[in-house]
Amino acid sequence: MTSPTVNASAEWPAVRPEVVAEVVAGLSARLQKRLDGAAAKLAARPVERSGDDWRIAVDEEAALLLHAPGGVIADQADVRCGCLLAPACVHRAAAVTVCRLADDEPGPDSAPASSPESAPAPVPETAAPAAPLVPAEAAAARHLHRAAAAVLAAGVGGAGAVLQAELLRAGHRARLAGLYRPAAAAVTLVTRVRAARAGEPDHRLADLVTAQRELLELTTALTTALTTALTTAATVPAAATPSAATALADLRGTARQAYAEAGGLRLYGLFAEPVLTATHAGVLSWAVDATGRLSTVSEVLPHPDATAAAPQAVGAGNRAVRLGDTLLSHREFTRAGLAVQGATRSASGRLGAGAAVKAVRATPSWWSGTPTSTSGRP
Repeated sequence: MTSPTVNASAEWPAVRPEVVAEVVAGLSARLQKRLDGAAAKLAARPVERSGDDWRIAVDEEAALLLHAPGGVIADQADVRCGCLLAPACVHRAAAVTVCRLADDEPGPDSAPASSPESAPAPVPETAAPAAPLVPAEAAAARHLHRAAAAVLAAGVGGAGAVLQAELLRAGHRARLAGLYRPAAAAVTLVTRVRAARAGEPDHRLADLVTAQRELLELTTALTTALTTALTTAATVPAAATPSAATALADLRGTARQAYAEAGGLRLYGLFAEPVLTATHAGVLSWAVDATGRLSTVSEVLPHPDATAAAPQAVGAGNRAVRLGDTLLSHREFTRAGLAVQGATRSASGRLGAGAAVKAVRATPSWWSGTPTSTSGRP
């Protein structure tokens, strides 16, 4: 049996965005007003971990138990509290508010929306044909726009856990409707708001502003495009032109490929390439494992305008590779190696960055040595 680890500064598990929305929605109006204060108190409590279970003592009589297989809480039933008011208690909502948001897998992939845990690949040149238009998409886009506007109106100081949960709920509704790109943008905005409110070291006001603007622009464009397309299709069934279909497909985004367990990987850094699109910039690093298979890990974020894109792409090379607790930058990774445990990888080779992934720096390989010299094979 795994021995429990008690550490007041231990990392909390991650939580699926829809779980946050569900748990907070179950609170009464009176308890919702106390949520931010309760979350701040709970965050200071010591955390005891045993395998996939996290235990936090609320007081001398009650404790929270968070069940997070693979480090991610995927169901609200996995958040349990021993107090008398459970499950409609403020402690459960405070817990999911403290937990960081999990990478949205499966989630958006090709359309440019990003999160700190996993950034997307550039938008492909040819988008998939748009799916049939449905009123549910327009309704979900309007709901998400209203939630984003409410966060903007409240500002950082007023965008507490309740507003964040409503934005996540609207984002989850959008994802269910097939609007993957704006759903991911909602998660990104909540992550940026949380970082700003907590005063985290990596918080940048420019990142928060960009995330807020991107979500509002996406939902505005979607609402307009979907409403126009639905109205036009009602009178002219063949009115959906290829260009309009492509534009809608880009706004919707596509579902990310599934990630499969890859176990332990010995990775050797190969090279990093800059990523520049009309809306995003960053870096994509390539590595090869002991079998010669190629893998990638990226750091791609929105940029405010074309003048900021190139400097952002160059600077992204100095950001840490988001695999486990490694402090290697992308630039350093190209000249070093990583030993990864609990790795996940998509069919295209993209490495997942879930909470269960652990990585430490390892020795590199010369270009003339294996497996680097054989990395060009299929």
